[in-house]
Amino acid sequence: VPGTVSWQTVTGTSQQAQANTGYIVTNSAQTTITLPVTPNVGDIVRVSGVGAGGWKIAQNGGQFILTGNAAALNVGATWIAQGGSLNWENVASSADGTKLVACAYGGPIYTSTDSGATWTAQNSSNQNWLAVASSANGTKLVAGVNGGQIYTSGNSGVTWTARDSNRVWRAIASSADGTKLVACDQSPGQIYTSTNSGVTWTAQSSISENWRGVASSADGTKLAAAVQNGQIYTSTNSGTNWTAQSSGSLNWYAVASSADGTKLAACVNGGQIYTSTDSGVTWTLHGPSANWWDIASSADGTKLAATVPIDLIFTSTDSGVTWTAQNSGSPNWVPVASSADGTKLVAGVFGGQIYTSTPAFASPGSTTTA
Repeated sequence: VPGTVSWQTVTGTSQQAQANTGYIVTNSAQTTITLPVTPNVGDIVRVSGVGAGGWKIAQNGGQFILTGNAAALNVGATWIAQGGSLNWENVASSADGTKLVACAYGGPIYTSTDSGATWTAQNSSNQNWLAVASSANGTKLVAGVNGGQIYTSGNSGVTWTARDSNRVWRAIASSADGTKLVACDQSPGQIYTSTNSGVTWTAQSSISENWRGVASSADGTKLAAAVQNGQIYTSTNSGTNWTAQSSGSLNWYAVASSADGTKLAACVNGGQIYTSTDSGVTWTLHGPSANWWDIASSADGTKLAATVPIDLIFTSTDSGVTWTAQNSGSPNWVPVASSADGTKLVAGVFGGQIYTSTPAFASPGSTTTA
């Protein structure tokens, strides 16, 4: 029937496409779909990638693809300095990358509603802020102080309310709706969770550790927590029970999660980056050895960004299998955060400015080559 597309499943790593056909790619390695040899005007080829390796389009001789309205695959390649020079300790982003929040050690909390172009100081007191997290819409925020309380905001940072007790609030993560929160005390201490947007907090683990990083799935059910000079722990019931998942004791500094909690990425200060595709049960080693500090993930877990102080920001578009150093210069990179689609990044320099990155778009009329 003209105008309809029939679908086929592709289990291999290459496929010669036929006109008016869709292909469901399932291989764990990248699959190449080659365009039809003699297509007619109006013919359609569709690709849906469900395999971990993704897919790419290949051309035959004499063919090209118009790319004037497609984002280039150069996430993190260009960075723009935004905001004032402070000891930026942590950053967080709304799902669309429009609303940002950043905290400075010995300074205030700043928010942005225009993807980092302008920033507003939102609290009157300077404190030793260590951690900050945001709901998907950027309305509900939570921030933690080193040796102080945890603070919450329900109006994108305009007003803040002090919660719980004085602890070393090292890291915080939020569910997409901002209702379920997880935070860790690095004194050493425990992991704490909240089911009411931070109004009350409950100690969820009897394990007292030097907790360094936490991550949450979008629904707040699957959690991950990293111990500095210890192991990575995961929970599948919003923090009620925890299981030690990593095989060895390492200097874990941060952990990030996909929206469904299946894909995890964690970095070792003085080591490499580890990824998991089964919610932390097994881990695979990736990337160069460096003093990794922070790591961020897109919602689907395919795009990652990680920082190395006095060095570079690295990005990955294949779930951490390969990494690219994206900036020249050597500022003291510390925190990094990502939009849900992984194209908008924000990173902070300890003793410097905040930087934002968005991918460049191909100019109108641009075409590919074979």
